[in-house]
Amino acid sequence: MANPPTQKSTGFSENINFKNVLKEAASARDAEDKYQRENDAKFRAVYQKVATYEEFCDIVLASNLKPLDKSDSIPSAGAGLTPWNVNATHTNKQQKSDEILVPQIESGSNNIETIKITSQAEFYKTYTKLTTDDKYLLLIQIGGDKLLSLFPTEIEVFEDILFVLTLEYRDNDMDIITNILMCMSAMKRFSLALQFLEKPSRTDLSNLLKLLTVSARDKTQNDELVKVVSIYS
Repeated sequence: MANPPTQKSTGFSENINFKNVLKEAASARDAEDKYQRENDAKFRAVYQKVATYEEFCDIVLASNLKPLDKSDSIPSAGAGLTPWNVNATHTNKQQKSDEILVPQIESGSNNIETIKITSQAEFYKTYTKLTTDDKYLLLIQIGGDKLLSLFPTEIEVFEDILFVLTLEYRDNDMDIITNILMCMSAMKRFSLALQFLEKPSRTDLSNLLKLLTVSARDKTQNDELVKVVSIYS
């Protein structure tokens, strides 16, 4: 009678916990990705010749912030913009020249509280926590000039801003949105950002320019809009 075939050895120990192996591999990959992001941010900060060590740290810390995907949604805690800083209080202190005060508007209420955005890290921390409509309100409140003062070189959520402005577009905000686009075009790395736009973002941009053009039909000649269309087309 023939002996039953023996089972070939796989070369792996039966005691290996593959879940743990995969978990450890994922952790190692995440650690490597974090290192690369922070290292790239350090070089970017040096290239930008930041004025202070605090600003250098802000850029490095911001490299680990993960923007929301277009399909993501975080429900607001109540109507309108959600509280971004629960410890914020009303003060009568004089505003510093580098502080951006952003109103927190509550629907149906005359109460307006403000938070201070003084760095790129604070902007990213605030922006990425908001729903799409609240992101739109934040951008409209900040405006193009203040956005450029925060990001003279580049803004990492450029494509998301195009998406938000297109999706939530309102005719009454035409001038502000035009100014935002104009000021973003003044950022030092704008040409690269525009060159490497993903296809969906190019579609967003095209639709946004069409919306602006339609809104301007019943108004006097808008020289800034003409320039924006020329720059982004």
